[in-house]
Amino acid sequence: MYPVVWRSSDEARTPGVPEKNTLEHLLCSAIVRSEPARGPNTHAWLDDALAPPTIHHKQFPLAYAAKWFPLRGTDDFCRALLADEGVSAALYGLGRSKKSNVPP
Repeated sequence: MYPVVWRSSDEARTPGVPEKNTLEHLLCSAIVRSEPARGPNTHAWLDDALAPPTIHHKQFPLAYAAKWFPLRGTDDFCRALLADEGVSAALYGLGRSKKSNVPP
């Protein structure tokens, strides 16, 4: 078993992106880079729906899946992101940063 460390060039706090540097952080960063208005909207919805100390990093991608990819379902969420040209380009760019662990 090998650990996977998810890193991206998007290290700053961004509305709509979980602070914990996980796969969810990377996916949500790509969504927000592709569609900047989605980040603040999703973060505001989570703040209204849940008390901020209880927001878990897994809830961010679930919120995006429910709002913008509802027909695909959560099981197909990553495939839907890769099929979206804007999100997949942003995800590729985040993964290829000099801080990332993606080989050239």
